[in-house]
Amino acid sequence: MYCYVCGFYNLEDAPICSNCGTRLITNASPRFGTLEEFDKDNIIAQVFSKFESNFSDLFEEMGEMKRKIGTLDQDVVVLRNGLLSLVEILSEKDLIQRDKFSHIWENRILSDIQNKEERERFQAYKENILMMFHGRNRDAFEQLVLEAESLIEDGELDEGLELLEKALKKDPENYRLSFYLGQTFYMRSDLKRARKFFQKTLISHPNDYDANLFLGLVHNDTGEIEEAVEHLNKAVEISSEFYLPFFTLGTIFYFDGNLKLADVFLGMALEREKLPEILFFMALVKKDMNQPKKAEKLLLKTIETDPAFEDAYYYLGMVYLELGWSRKAQEMFEEVLQLNPSRLELVRPFELDDESLAYVQHNEEIMKLLDKCDKFAERREHYRAIAYCRGLLAVETGNPLVMVHLAMYLVDSEQLEEAALLAERILSQDVPEGMGLAAYSIRHSALKAAGQMEEAVGLAHEMMERYPSDYAKTLGYVHLAMDLCELKNLSDAEECAKTGLKISDRDLRHHALDALAWVNYRKGKMEKAYELLEESLSLSPGNPLALYHLGIVLLSMKRRKEAEQILKKLLELREEGSPFPKHLIMSIREHLSALKKHGSSDKKDPEPAE
Repeated sequence: MYCYVCGFYNLEDAPICSNCGTRLITNASPRFGTLEEFDKDNIIAQVFSKFESNFSDLFEEMGEMKRKIGTLDQDVVVLRNGLLSLVEILSEKDLIQRDKFSHIWENRILSDIQNKEERERFQAYKENILMMFHGRNRDAFEQLVLEAESLIEDGELDEGLELLEKALKKDPENYRLSFYLGQTFYMRSDLKRARKFFQKTLISHPNDYDANLFLGLVHNDTGEIEEAVEHLNKAVEISSEFYLPFFTLGTIFYFDGNLKLADVFLGMALEREKLPEILFFMALVKKDMNQPKKAEKLLLKTIETDPAFEDAYYYLGMVYLELGWSRKAQEMFEEVLQLNPSRLELVRPFELDDESLAYVQHNEEIMKLLDKCDKFAERREHYRAIAYCRGLLAVETGNPLVMVHLAMYLVDSEQLEEAALLAERILSQDVPEGMGLAAYSIRHSALKAAGQMEEAVGLAHEMMERYPSDYAKTLGYVHLAMDLCELKNLSDAEECAKTGLKISDRDLRHHALDALAWVNYRKGKMEKAYELLEESLSLSPGNPLALYHLGIVLLSMKRRKEAEQILKKLLELREEGSPFPKHLIMSIREHLSALKKHGSSDKKDPEPAE
């Protein structure tokens, strides 16, 4: 049997092409019969009769399935109403917290969905992985894959991936397995490991479309633009059917200032998919090419496709300003502020007058310049971001937007004293909540780094007085809980953490859980601390501070191997550019050093930093 993709000749009963792994098309539906069973003199009538009979059976089965689905829907409604009634009764009696219950319930559902998706994704690859084996010991390879499958089925993805990496060592040329690993790590934002496995895939199969595409995406995410363009172009050469490589190339050229190439590639992406993101970037290209009417049309189409697309309203407002349509511009900016009241480009109360319009247009130019600084920071070239931003601030004296960016770059490069001074200058102005909270957080970090804990506590109270929203108060209570732990006032720390958790929304709940976990750790309640950290990390898996706390708690629970894995992972995240305070990095290294000596020494692990 010949493969319809690569043309390779396979055995007649082979389910998968042994060359490229494509599932082969065979007569897999004996229900419809084979030609040998029909009378040659009356074959057409008999074939139609057979199809009629089989389709009649199919319709009956579909009707039965529809009836069962209806019954199942009714059962789900009954169970849901019963559960909600039970929650209402228990919450009225103060036996449970309704918000906490809903968060945990939602997290469990999301976790189950993610586990199911991962199981299904692995099952889609498993047969190809086994068919592509070219190593020496098939039995050992299959055993590792099957054990990994069992772990993935149970939701133990990390352990399953470890076994699959061992399996790949037994069959290094298995490009299906290396691609699965690369894609999995990419989806988990572990770009360093994703890159390694995509590169392995291309060593044995250089013309693999998916591996070239994903490796291009990885290089783009890490700021390696030349490599990204190379692999994305290769993906397009292999197959021009899909929109993603064209779209990514279009955005790369747009940010690089090459509007002609951006126009070409985004146009090709639009021919394949009319997604709001593609429409939006094409609108930006037309705007920068001085084609405002075309930009307007594309932005209106973007909003029609996605009414919550905040940036589309903002840039449509900018287009209307260019066209001199002030009233329409104001309507768009008001839409932006409805979606995001803290939009930095609209940092002061917006009124329709010449001064405000000039202010918005001027801030748009500032944001473009700050984008360049952000690109330097993303590549961890903080000295360039700081130098460029200092030059901008020399011209834009007192601009809070520029000062916030500069302060963030200084924090990332661990120049906390200067960052704190900038934060004070920002807070001396009347700035919106988002900008003010960022400035307070910078000052708070500087005070803690200097060991001025009492002052840090006072600053947290000041922040909550200035910004009384639940969002600001949640951050304030989280800061207070951590600070009071350091001051060994654990009862007040616990009260602050619980208050923060009670008023937190979903975006900040993981911070409040982390703070309460740390209080419980300080009180010696390790199991409770571990439980709270698990919940926190289910909401925000990449939160480095919660991961650090989990590592410390695991050490205290004598689960040293797990603790070591987490602490090593944190160092890898630091190497990849994740912001993490220097004193905590030093603490992690001390703990890892102590773990290495643990077998030959009874020396106690070092005290955790905070």
